[in-house]
Amino acid sequence: MLVLTPDFPPTVGGIQSYVYQLCAHLPDAEVVVVAPDHAGARAFDARQRFRVVRTASRGKLGRLSYGVFCAGAVGIGLTGGFDVIVCGHFLAGVPALVLRRLRGVPVVVLAHSQEVRARQRRDLARRVFQRADRAIANSEFTRAVLMGVGVSPDRIRKVNPPAHLPNSDGLGDPEGARRRFGLGGGPLLLTVSRLAERYKGHDTAIRALPLIRSKVPGVQHVLVGEGPLQGFYARLARSLGVEAVTVFLGRVEGADLAALYSACDVFVMLSRESRIAGGAEGFGIAFLEAGLMGKPVVGGRSGGIPDAVQDEVTGLLVDPTDIQVVADALVRLLTNPGLARSLGENGRRLAAAQFAPPRLAGIFREVLLEAVAQRGG
Repeated sequence: MLVLTPDFPPTVGGIQSYVYQLCAHLPDAEVVVVAPDHAGARAFDARQRFRVVRTASRGKLGRLSYGVFCAGAVGIGLTGGFDVIVCGHFLAGVPALVLRRLRGVPVVVLAHSQEVRARQRRDLARRVFQRADRAIANSEFTRAVLMGVGVSPDRIRKVNPPAHLPNSDGLGDPEGARRRFGLGGGPLLLTVSRLAERYKGHDTAIRALPLIRSKVPGVQHVLVGEGPLQGFYARLARSLGVEAVTVFLGRVEGADLAALYSACDVFVMLSRESRIAGGAEGFGIAFLEAGLMGKPVVGGRSGGIPDAVQDEVTGLLVDPTDIQVVADALVRLLTNPGLARSLGENGRRLAAAQFAPPRLAGIFREVLLEAVAQRGG
């Protein structure tokens, strides 16, 4: 199996985790990954059981580095006898479809929703997905998005992203995390997300914080992640008088991240659907990470989040544009520890069973075999 992906660890993100977990849990497959180079890639690649070929320059994939990536992908594809090509993003579909024409190898492309909805490159995305042998949607929402751009329903399969969080097998060290990051002992709301897109809804959570604090005075909102919108969110918190209890921790990984999940009382991410820019949460893997640590969640009822959060079972789904509704849901969980504990335990069981990496990799494997059989026939 040849995997072509612009998004792959050691860079951090939902797509990176999605692609990596599927690759890492195919024990009977010979996998070769082609991905851009990044700082720390050599050490990361040395730990993998499969081969990783790094191409292009470090940093954002621009026109020149994209060309290098495509050329490298085609070169690797021509030298190996691969049975199937998997694209972690539709941009990798360009060299993949070239290889299919030259070698007759079936092409399977993963879809995450935003890249198909966005106006930029929408035509290219539509052409790639329409020509792929199989399109894998990460949620029911993404399945509908693919159908909306003309992808035949009989070629779409759904494979949810697997749940995985390093060091989630124990409780971590929540009290140690609170001390290390200076968070005190009060109630904690946690958000783990890049701070780069407005549709993520972090502004709504910050706007709801004064209402929440009127009922739960000691609560803090901790945001883990980096991005160009941090300054905007900090200014918004300052204007609302909640600057002191809105904490930006930047990038946190590994045991520290697991400990923060363990330390929080509620995980919150209020993604909404942007009609103008096309932004939407295709799934929301961070909800599963919180579930693995037994934490209740509050999510926006939008995009693919309902695939990750079962309303009133593992968390609460709310209108992500209604500040009062958001505040009421968070206050409900912060003031009802029995309900919060029940939702968190349900989330832990669901993440460990339905979203277990081996289970979802098995479904992924069946899609690959289906594509190979159809192309071979």
